[in-house]
Amino acid sequence: MFASGVRGLKRCVLPLLGEQDKPAKYTLMFHESKVLLINKTDLLPYVDCSVEKIREDSLKINPDLDIFEISCKTGKGLEAWYEWVKDAVRNKRSKKR
Repeated sequence: MFASGVRGLKRCVLPLLGEQDKPAKYTLMFHESKVLLINKTDLLPYVDCSVEKIREDSLKINPDLDIFEISCKTGKGLEAWYEWVKDAVRNKRSKKR
């Protein structure tokens, strides 16, 4: 899991490795992030992890959090994530003008 920010666009990436308690352990990271990427969703059949619980716990910490379920292996969810990034960049650029 890591958090990263590009000029105010902080994001948190949470791989599905059976650790659904991360929002409670790292509340500051989830609170300050604009977006949560739940990655490796292709592993769901093989891990004991509830994406719904991660969503619920994350939104309790930050109700404005945008959440994307993605799999870099299969490509699932990546198009929506790319669109979010494009929109965020456009919004940043328009505010500078």
